[in-house]
Amino acid sequence: MKPNRGFAQFEHFVLRVAGNVSLAREPDVKGTPRAPAFPAGAELRALVAAFLKARPEDERRVYDARYEQGDTQTQAAARLHLNRITVRRVEARLKTAFVRFLLQRDGR
Repeated sequence: MKPNRGFAQFEHFVLRVAGNVSLAREPDVKGTPRAPAFPAGAELRALVAAFLKARPEDERRVYDARYEQGDTQTQAAARLHLNRITVRRVEARLKTAFVRFLLQRDGR
């Protein structure tokens, strides 16, 4: 499956999070933070799919509208019959949960 523009936006977020997780690691002997073994491409999509499988339906629907369909928050709100602030809050909750998911995956 070819990543679309919407997923590319979420992928960018995921890679920024991965960088932050990497920076938060203890430095190696030379004082340089160790880079995590972080998946890309199909592996990244599988990681996101595993994360989404455990999320509530409302979060999966917002993810689909925002990152699979590529909708703006306003468009996603209209598609899902929600107001934009609700979409924004669910999206923020998703991102926070994904950071926790990555940290747990990383053994933290």
